[in-house]
Amino acid sequence: MRLFDTFEGIPEPAACDVNIKGESALDKFSKAGPSGTVGSRWCNVSLEEVRSNLLKVGYDSSKIHFVRGKVEDTIPEHAPEHIA
Repeated sequence: MRLFDTFEGIPEPAACDVNIKGESALDKFSKAGPSGTVGSRWCNVSLEEVRSNLLKVGYDSSKIHFVRGKVEDTIPEHAPEHIA
């Protein structure tokens, strides 16, 4: 299993990123505060925390492969033949 994530929070959205109601993701992102502040914690989970949580469920750790980075940058090089 390959897990793709930045493990540093979500990247800054573009102006075109809006929900069905037309609400801007950039506005919400800006209100969350800079990375590392209390307001930004809703979108930031470290690789160490993700790894720790997955190991708690008993999944075979040798079958888990973490791929750090933006998915649009990492999937072309690291994607398996089939993606669920």
